[in-house]
Amino acid sequence: MERRLLRTVYPMAETARLLLPLVLLLILQLAGQGSAVSPPPGSVTMDGFSYAGDGCPSGSFASSVSEDGKAMTMMFTKFIATTYSSAAERRKMCSMTIDLSYPEGFAVGLGSVTFGGYAKLDGGASGSIKAFYHVPGKTGTARLTRKIQGPLDDNFEYTNGFDLALYSQCGGKHSLSLQLEVKVNPGKQAKGGGIIRLDSLPKPLDLVWKQC
Repeated sequence: MERRLLRTVYPMAETARLLLPLVLLLILQLAGQGSAVSPPPGSVTMDGFSYAGDGCPSGSFASSVSEDGKAMTMMFTKFIATTYSSAAERRKMCSMTIDLSYPEGFAVGLGSVTFGGYAKLDGGASGSIKAFYHVPGKTGTARLTRKIQGPLDDNFEYTNGFDLALYSQCGGKHSLSLQLEVKVNPGKQAKGGGIIRLDSLPKPLDLVWKQC
C-alpha cells in the first residue's frame, strides 16, 4: 500500500480563516485535558504525516495543518463502506502515522476522535466507525467504537473517547499510529442495506498530555 507525506498549502488569507478556530480549540484542549500542565506554547511540532489503506487511496485524502504544526483536520473523498456492491466494500480502513516533537518531561496520547460524514441505513441494517491507536515500540492498543443503527438517512458528527489512556515515550521525537475503520452490516431483511461515508475528522486531534 502506498504511503505518502502530505501537507496541503492554502493562500495565506484562506489558511487563517480555516485554521484560526482549530488552533483556538486545540489550545483549549491542551489546557483542559490530560494532566494539569501541558508543554509550553510553541514547543510541540508536527514533523510528518503518512497514510495508507483502501479507505484513503492515493489522491483521496487531504489535510489542513496550522503554521505551528499543532492543529490538523483530515478530509476524505473515498472512505465509503456499502452493502450495494461486493462483500469487500462493506469494510474500509485507513492507517495514519503522525510524527511529533515535544519537550522532555512530557508524554502524549489521544483522548478522543470526532467523525463527520453521512449514513443511510435501512431498518435492520447497522454499521460502526472504529478507531485504534498505538505507540510504536510500546505495548497496548487504545480503541473506540461508534455504533450506528438503521433506519437512518442523515449527516452525522460523533465524538468518542478511547477506552485506554496510552501515552508515548517521554520527550523527543515520537510517532502515534492511528487506524480508522468504517463497516456496514446489511441485517436480516432481504432488501436491507446501507452506506456509511466518512467525510472528515472535522476537529483537531484531541492530544492529551502527562508529565513523566
